[in-house]
Amino acid sequence: MSGKEAFLAHDLGATLKWFTRIYKIILQSPFFRLAHKGQAAHPLLNARRHYECRRYRNQFFDNPELFGDPGWDMLVDLFIAIEEGRRLTAAELCAEAGVPLSTAYRWLTLMESRGLVVRSLSENDLQESTVIISAQAREDMKRFFCR
Repeated sequence: MSGKEAFLAHDLGATLKWFTRIYKIILQSPFFRLAHKGQAAHPLLNARRHYECRRYRNQFFDNPELFGDPGWDMLVDLFIAIEEGRRLTAAELCAEAGVPLSTAYRWLTLMESRGLVVRSLSENDLQESTVIISAQAREDMKRFFCR
């Protein structure tokens, strides 16, 4: 084995050990332990677990935007909010997604054009407009999280 091949084999082995360690940590997290206690599927509870697991994962990586999926994160946030009887402003939703405002607004515009969200625009401030998940998207999310 050449020096380069030995280096790559060692690097691959170290990476595999690292992923194995992270996988074990995630499986031991309270969010995964709760999911396996035989509880009946509950969409809101499952959505919260999903949301928390994604946030929990970000604690282990220096570059959480590597796993970024702002559209999905925003849709999950909106689903949780509507199920809890809350409404979010566009600014709150952007902050929750953890992405720059310009990125969040592009996603909001796309999701609105696809019928996933409904915005009620504020005359004074775009950031203060209220955003809710559409009825169809809410039902789709319930089916998705009812597993």
